[in-house]
Amino acid sequence: SYHCYCLLDYCLGIICYYFKNSFHHYRMISFFKYTFILLPIIYCAGALLESNEVFLRDFWYSLPFLAIGIYFLITKRVILVVLSISYFSHVLFDLTYLFVIDKSYMVNFYEELCIVYDLIIALVLFINRNNN
Repeated sequence: SYHCYCLLDYCLGIICYYFKNSFHHYRMISFFKYTFILLPIIYCAGALLESNEVFLRDFWYSLPFLAIGIYFLITKRVILVVLSISYFSHVLFDLTYLFVIDKSYMVNFYEELCIVYDLIIALVLFINRNNN
């Protein structure tokens, strides 16, 4: 448990360091903005491979994230707090999926990995929300 917190702190430090450089700052925001749509698409693709019923269930769960992802794709400028909240809300989705869905079709560690990734990105974006 302690090692996970150390790893999380280390990752946050590295990402925040890169945010200080304006070139990296805009590239990272752009990357997080344009790849948000992949979060629900990964779940939907995995569900489609499992069965039509599972796909329909996960499609409805993922619909808000698909809509937000499309919004991020078409908007020119993004408010970092909104992007941060979007990633944090996906953490809640992942936690719900991990503890509520009985038969997960994803790789054993996928939900945990996605939770850590989303949480790190949400925190970095929130910490740097005034640098936009």
